[in-house]
Amino acid sequence: MTQAPCAQVRDPAIMLNRAARKTLYIHIGHFKTGTTALQTFFDTNRAVLKRAGLDYSSLHLNFSKHSRLAFSIYRKAGIRTLMHGYDIPKDPADLWAGLRDYVRASSASKVLVSSEEFARLGGFPEAAAMLPGLVRDFRGIDIRIVVYLRSPGSHLPSWYNQLVKMGQPVPDYTSAILETIEPVHYDYGLALAPWIDTFGPEAVIVRPYSTATRSDHGLVFDMLSTLGVEIDPAALDLGQGDPNPRLDPASFAVAQMVAETGLPERMKRNILSRSQAFYRDRTLRDALAPDMEPVHHRIRQGLGTLEKLPHNGVDCAGYAQDLPGPDDIAEIDPGELVPFLFSELFLTRQALNQAVARITALEKAAADSKA
Repeated sequence: MTQAPCAQVRDPAIMLNRAARKTLYIHIGHFKTGTTALQTFFDTNRAVLKRAGLDYSSLHLNFSKHSRLAFSIYRKAGIRTLMHGYDIPKDPADLWAGLRDYVRASSASKVLVSSEEFARLGGFPEAAAMLPGLVRDFRGIDIRIVVYLRSPGSHLPSWYNQLVKMGQPVPDYTSAILETIEPVHYDYGLALAPWIDTFGPEAVIVRPYSTATRSDHGLVFDMLSTLGVEIDPAALDLGQGDPNPRLDPASFAVAQMVAETGLPERMKRNILSRSQAFYRDRTLRDALAPDMEPVHHRIRQGLGTLEKLPHNGVDCAGYAQDLPGPDDIAEIDPGELVPFLFSELFLTRQALNQAVARITALEKAAADSKA
């Protein structure tokens, strides 16, 4: 494995003045580990954090995250899946050079960029191969990679939930794992490989995530501690609520159904919202699935990679015990869709009748005005 570009620096001026060095932290996710909450927090508190020595980069920032740095790589590599409409014709070398200059010019000693999209890099060799070249000129900048990981048995149902929530046309849960979901979502060694290879194992900081981590803003304070930021909590806006709530399992079948309809996004969201209310108290059943041992094998291999990292903070043995199973996702019996569909037909008929009545009234008014 190659070491971080910063480890190769031999400039005497930089070597003598270590205090002047900058540190760039790249938070690579993973998906479904509170990334949206962290990004919202850092964006909201950018001014106060900068006074404390941490600059949450305003460059390449969009929706509180820095996904353009990742998407530009994927676009150049010809990747088309899950690009969320990104089509900015900018070379990734230009975006990353801009980041380098931003870090050097910042008044803070630490700069942070964050995007869960970075976690996909290991799944695309042609994209991963670009990373060393993009950071080759980051001389005088120490680069650290921060990643949060949750147990596979928790991560995969949550990611499947997210795919359905986004309206992606995915099959049943287990088929999605075996055929559709990118392996970086269960092979953590694959997800971290390009970052370890480019910056060295010493530069990769792995932190554990669980739903308990989110309570009392524990995730935020764990991240601040990882970044070495000391600040009075009273000075921070910690926000309230989950900015990316999990989709209720009762809406899975409806969400998958409307994803195939071609309806406008606003109509899809309205239908999904009504289905959540309609099925709130209905009984769910577990989905059945075939053998998942190939996925379990990949998971164990990836955890083996994590165990060797000097800054690994996750319980690999514990994660290896929490593997995804065929009963991790609850689904609605197809027969349960019938009442909801009839209710939707009733609402549609009601709206149509109202429209017809209004048109009839307008036609009558127009005829009367001519008489």
